[in-house]
Amino acid sequence: VDNKYRILSVLGSGGMGVVYKAVQISFDRTVALKVLHEFSLNDQDSIKRFQLEAKSLSRLSNLHITQFLDYGIWQETIPYIAME
Repeated sequence: VDNKYRILSVLGSGGMGVVYKAVQISFDRTVALKVLHEFSLNDQDSIKRFQLEAKSLSRLSNLHITQFLDYGIWQETIPYIAME
């Protein structure tokens, strides 16, 4: 994904997207990579909610909340969030 992440397996799927177990190539560390569902890519409201989730998560810091690592858009259309 985006020449940054290598997907290893699917961890789960929900209403907004799919979460993969992946490796962040540059740091050789395992991450959770959330990718917006393909059927939501034409829905601007879904894209905005996904971006808001990334922005909100990036501002939070707590031992009980997963740490935000990265946000990007893969292949110019598919948003993703990388988390610990």
